[in-house]
Amino acid sequence: MADIKNLYEIINTQKEALKNFSPEIFEIPKYISENLKYPFFDWQKDAFENFLFYENPKSKLKKSPTHLMFNMATGTGKTLLMASTILYYYEQG
Repeated sequence: MADIKNLYEIINTQKEALKNFSPEIFEIPKYISENLKYPFFDWQKDAFENFLFYENPKSKLKKSPTHLMFNMATGTGKTLLMASTILYYYEQG
């Protein structure tokens, strides 16, 4: 059976290399950071950067319709992360 990577592994493999060449892909837009009640913790920022990478057309990872899951422990701020993705999609139209 072929070795199948999950989306998280694919993104993390490509993310580190791409951060050196196109860091703007991972910049959290001001319309998101300025409209959240609290700033991101490091793990939330990392998860949202993965989301931005997934959404970027250059990554060629996005499939329609989009169904994503943020697998994080209780109390890690998934609600704030979901609010961020809602702001992102709202801005996209």
